[in-house]
Amino acid sequence: QSARTLSTKDTAESSSSSGSTTRYILRGPSMFFPEEDETVQNFQWSLLPTHLDQSSENLPGLPFTTLTRRQPESWKLQGLIKTNDGVEATMHLSISYEIDDVVKCVDSRDPVARMVASLRYDLNRFGLGIDHETLLGCPDFQAPQFVSLRQAALGCGIKLNEVLVVSVEASPEFQRLQAEREMEERQKHQELASYLHEQKVLQEQSLVKQLGIDLDADLKRKEARVRADVARDVNKFQMELLEQEFLVEDFKLQSKEKQKRLKNQIEIDYYNCLAGLGIDVTKVMCSRYHYMPTIGGDNHTI
Repeated sequence: QSARTLSTKDTAESSSSSGSTTRYILRGPSMFFPEEDETVQNFQWSLLPTHLDQSSENLPGLPFTTLTRRQPESWKLQGLIKTNDGVEATMHLSISYEIDDVVKCVDSRDPVARMVASLRYDLNRFGLGIDHETLLGCPDFQAPQFVSLRQAALGCGIKLNEVLVVSVEASPEFQRLQAEREMEERQKHQELASYLHEQKVLQEQSLVKQLGIDLDADLKRKEARVRADVARDVNKFQMELLEQEFLVEDFKLQSKEKQKRLKNQIEIDYYNCLAGLGIDVTKVMCSRYHYMPTIGGDNHTI
């Protein structure tokens, strides 16, 4: 069985017809062998650029006869923008798209070139309507609508799902100039601050001289006040130390009195206990002493 009979009529779609020549688009996957009077058309679209500026040219891609559709596809690129005040910036874009109409896409010959040209136009138009302070200094600036890009994609049978502005950054040359200007501003600010400080010091010295203030006398008065404060603090510390020593001695005396009262109480309890047992307490008390004073002053052992 010839491969041409594999659902050729079902997969073939008429794209255009001119006189006795008819062009077909065959949808796959399928196998197709042309007849003797048929030819396969080659296409060579431009490559999707990753860097886009006004001077870049479209690079031709490899020739192809089979168009593979991956839905959706992503196109990431960075385009150059020149603002209305002459500053160049780079806008990073992420474009999600898919082929919606194969016939329109094939008839457009080179849809990539048409989309790239429209995108250049949109970026150029957007740059003419904005200054660099708004573009680089305002994070919520109004992003371009990419009207020409959307119209060109629609005419080529391509559906744009999303055109996203990822980020915007100034060109390296502008960043260098901006850094130099910031450095100059900081230097001027430092010079102004130093000049104002010198003027303030001169004014203070002039005021001191005019009022006739004796700095040495003032220092001596301050030194005397410091010494007086130190002496007062030392006296206060000594008084507190003496008060602590007094409290310690008082605590010792109170402890001795407590011990003495406790000892007497124990002794009284002891004698009461002996008396309760019927023992003569007087004899016990006398037996605890070995010496007793006499009128003559001599001591006799009991």
